[in-house]
Amino acid sequence: MKEDLRVQRTKQMIRKAFLELLGEKSFAEITITEITEAAFCNRNTFYLHYEDKYALMETLCDEAVARLTERLEEAGQADYPSKEDFYTKVPDICMTLMEEDILLYTNVFARNGYPAFEAKYRQAIIDYIFKSYKVKNVDMKKKRMEVEYTTSGLIGAHRYWLLNYDEYSRADVLELFKDLSVQIGKLIFEQ
Repeated sequence: MKEDLRVQRTKQMIRKAFLELLGEKSFAEITITEITEAAFCNRNTFYLHYEDKYALMETLCDEAVARLTERLEEAGQADYPSKEDFYTKVPDICMTLMEEDILLYTNVFARNGYPAFEAKYRQAIIDYIFKSYKVKNVDMKKKRMEVEYTTSGLIGAHRYWLLNYDEYSRADVLELFKDLSVQIGKLIFEQ
């Protein structure tokens, strides 16, 4: 059953208020009162939807990871004109999602760093890579290390891009990533 439009709107206002506050102060400093005042709702309304600010943060992060997983699964089912197009798809998907939800990714992922979100985000990418990886008779211990290393680099580059968003367009960054993504893709999938 679809959620009532008023409930959706209220949750959206709470979400936006919370993410904007994260742009101003740390998670630990934010109070429920500040969130509800910024969202133009009362505490009872907040608690009707979320147990506390931790539950709100977990919900936002879980929803973002679910969107990432869904987009990666869709990409995994697509046909690509070349291996190079396949190799550059993950950075493209990640950056598209970041632009679609810039407040979340800038204030939770890049600025304030929420370790549980980064861990889930990283795992979604790693799961996608290994699901796509179909080569047999390789040293999986070594392959796992290569994937961890490259995923960490990708996450670090995305964080840098978000923190310097005004300096780099998505297209510019994807062009910079292109050669690197192809080389990494060949390392992971072809060796």
